[in-house]
Amino acid sequence: MLYRGPFGEQMVNNMVLRGLGPHTAGTFELKPEILEEEHPGEKDLWSRLWEEPSRYLPKRLPPVKCDLLLVLGLHSKLGDLIPPLAERMGARSVLYPIDDRQHLPEGKKTIQEELERKGVHVEFPEPFCALEGSEDPLIREFSLHFGRPRFRVKREGGRIRAVEVLRDTPCGSAHAVAEKMVGVSCEDPKALKEKLFFEHHNEENENYCLAEMDPLAPYMQEAGDLLVDAFFEACGFPTTRDLILQEAKQGRVDFERLKRKLVEEEKRCETERTIRRSLRELGLEA
Repeated sequence: MLYRGPFGEQMVNNMVLRGLGPHTAGTFELKPEILEEEHPGEKDLWSRLWEEPSRYLPKRLPPVKCDLLLVLGLHSKLGDLIPPLAERMGARSVLYPIDDRQHLPEGKKTIQEELERKGVHVEFPEPFCALEGSEDPLIREFSLHFGRPRFRVKREGGRIRAVEVLRDTPCGSAHAVAEKMVGVSCEDPKALKEKLFFEHHNEENENYCLAEMDPLAPYMQEAGDLLVDAFFEACGFPTTRDLILQEAKQGRVDFERLKRKLVEEEKRCETERTIRRSLRELGLEA
């Protein structure tokens, strides 16, 4: 796992503690400062890195080998290091999630092409907790344990009696939310949705969503919608997909109408990105 800062630390700690520990070959915090320290006074460092990234692999990086390389919250300028790093580590697959515009590598297309040229499969889930299955066996195995959240919920007398996390979010917000939902009323879906979304990014919880929440890049809002839908599905309540399918049965799917109804009027979703994702997954054209 290559990571940076609090975002990466939370991801690493959660996944290691919740099952990946025995399978983790190593972790390393990769920061721009490392390259600046190892190449003091070098002019045009970042341009040179882009031109010849293999020359700038961190000297202090442990000599580890791995099958799956996770790239968690790296600075956008460091993305060019991933192909030579993956090759050095013998990685067969790379997971490079984008939960913030600062994590988006400047040369994403070039990086993808270079990895594929080396025979390395790569995926860029946006956000990380949208990951659900893969054509790649290594990422598919990983996604059985971390990615789009899944719950088992027991209800009794109009309240939530117990919550089991079947698949955690990489950041651990699913487990944090599950702990807070026991005893909560589930008779009012709107109030339940508001409670779920609040706990999803509640900074008082041990783990909470750290994705970007800017209106121009609403990764956190989409992550919250994914968690709400997973919980609603476990409770037997209609999900965003269900609501879209109801609309589809009435005729042609109209994206603007769905956005107005689900995001603006009913407040069922926090962002239109959730509607677009659901439409893609359902194979429906807006």
